Amino acid sequence: MRNRQLNFREERVDAKRRIEFIKNNPHPISLVLDGLSNPRNIASIFRIAEAARVKCIYGYQMPGLEKEKKFTRISRNTIDLVPFKVLENVEQLKLCLTEMKIVALEITDTSIPYMEYHPEKECCLIIGNEKNGVRPELLQLAETCIHIPMYGLNTSMNVAVATGIATFSILEKILK
Repeated sequence: MRNRQLNFREERVDAKRRIEFIKNNPHPISLVLDGLSNPRNIASIFRIAEAARVKCIYGYQMPGLEKEKKFTRISRNTIDLVPFKVLENVEQLKLCLTEMKIVALEITDTSIPYMEYHPEKECCLIIGNEKNGVRPELLQLAETCIHIPMYGLNTSMNVAVATGIATFSILEKILK
């Protein structure tokens, strides 16, 4: 028998129960968005986070995000489904992340390819700004830095795409 794709109505039959289950059963991974500025990237990351059932997104020094019309449209209202907190300083961030292993998605002199990273417990992935990457003060919080190997001529990848790759890789290993 051949599988068929469900239509929108069939998919949404148990939406209320699914939303309640998802809210009460997040996966043990959170994201810190370090000063991201492009609403399209941020919205895409919210969609990735919702799909991965991320526990929380922390916006580090990113006020006013919810007011961006472009963000609301592109994110498809996932801001209502993924817990989101805006943090203004490193001390606030440290308080939120006390029980988590902190990992930065940034190429450094000691970073390892994301495929080699094996989390031992709940973790938080720090994602850097589109132009400048992860700020030094946040890199200092990270116990590990991971990067996505670039096999072509390009030396970087879109921040939302990179977030999706790293998030699902970490999640796959945590859930095993």
